[in-house]
Amino acid sequence: MTSLLMSSTLNAPAELSPSADCDDITADVIIADSRSCASSQLLIVMTSSLLLISSSRIYADVITADSRFLFASIQQLISSTSEHCSCLLNCSSSILLHIPHWELPSQKECIWRIEDMYLVESKGGAIACMLLALLFLGTWPALLTLLERRGRLPQHTYLDFTMTNLLAAVIFAFTFGEIGRSTTEQPNFLAQLYQDNWPSVLFAMAGGIVLSLGNLATQYAWAFVGLSVTEVITSSITVVIGTTVNYFLDDKINKAVILFPGVGCFLIAVCLGSAVHSSNAADNKKSLVLGKGTFTGLAITFFAGICFSLFSPAFNLATNDQWLTLKNGVPHLTVYTAFFYFSVSSFLIALILNVSFLYFPLLDLPKSSFKAYLSDWNGRGWALWAGLLCGFGNGLQFMGGQAAGYAAADAVQALPLVSTFWGVVLFGEYRRSSRRTYILLWGMLSMFIVAVGMLMASSGHRGHRK
Repeated sequence: MTSLLMSSTLNAPAELSPSADCDDITADVIIADSRSCASSQLLIVMTSSLLLISSSRIYADVITADSRFLFASIQQLISSTSEHCSCLLNCSSSILLHIPHWELPSQKECIWRIEDMYLVESKGGAIACMLLALLFLGTWPALLTLLERRGRLPQHTYLDFTMTNLLAAVIFAFTFGEIGRSTTEQPNFLAQLYQDNWPSVLFAMAGGIVLSLGNLATQYAWAFVGLSVTEVITSSITVVIGTTVNYFLDDKINKAVILFPGVGCFLIAVCLGSAVHSSNAADNKKSLVLGKGTFTGLAITFFAGICFSLFSPAFNLATNDQWLTLKNGVPHLTVYTAFFYFSVSSFLIALILNVSFLYFPLLDLPKSSFKAYLSDWNGRGWALWAGLLCGFGNGLQFMGGQAAGYAAADAVQALPLVSTFWGVVLFGEYRRSSRRTYILLWGMLSMFIVAVGMLMASSGHRGHRK
């Protein structure tokens, strides 16, 4: 199936040129010359099937290019709206990334070269990023839970996780962040490293710190209250607080009449989630309140939710400078530069805390050492995969948020849609549950689906910044 997608999409430019005059093409299109952007390859393998299924109004053609990094890289074309040029709509071409400039060598040859940076600006592209982020961010907790149930020390797992989480940000920075020429208004990644943009850098790094603390807290919470309860509570807190803050930071570009009813659906979903937890405990003849351990787990879970609710607004401030902390003439951080600083701070705080926890563990866990960590290869591959998934998920969430508003991008916090699936498949959750539990479970998942749809439907358009 992958090869079929490759062959069909690689022929797309040839099909466009006979039916469309290059001088008349005004749609936001990106077709990269693989020879001029060897560093422009991004690793995402699971994209095409999700995009083709996800929305009846968004058609996706995925161009698979040469393998440059860890995975098969892709260059994506996704169409945004019917307002774009009719010649592209007739060819069912979908466009994900907006590039404002084109260099057209001749009227007969529709060969385009990238002059400016990859930027997601269409609503269709933003929604595609959010859907991918939802898949990735809902999957990595299940992998870490799997390792926790196999008895691997959380300190060992999280040290592996943080390595590849940082790697994902580096890949974003040196691919998307380095494509095209650097300009004064829109410098590329390396150029921004030398600019006087420290206020925005500090906001990005603050976001990385609270995200790292939240991720670390959830890893311990899973052991007390389970994957499903942890994800339901943390994602709901994140959406209620984070979405509200982002809505006002983004100057209300999202549609409030759609956005906040979607937030209300999240609150209904969390209530149903609590009922599911209670009903499932009764089905399995377990006491819902297990004493000090359960209260500790819930306390850790709420702390993680507060941390998660703050990282997205901090990143929003880093990329858009709503508080006017930058000097005149200093350009805003691009998503890719901010994501790099965000991930560096997340890596550093995780490294410091987890190395400390090796020798001074929390919650009566056994002591370890750095030497023992290096020799522990039991499940290391899963931990490394989890870090990559989390990193790519965060990057895609930020790309979508910069285009359509960070409040809408908080739709990716509907993690129980994915984590519940993995809970059933990997851990056998709800297999012995009653009919009442199943009804509550489907009600919870249905409300999350409605909430995701409403938050994405509230997407606005940020447009260009000069």
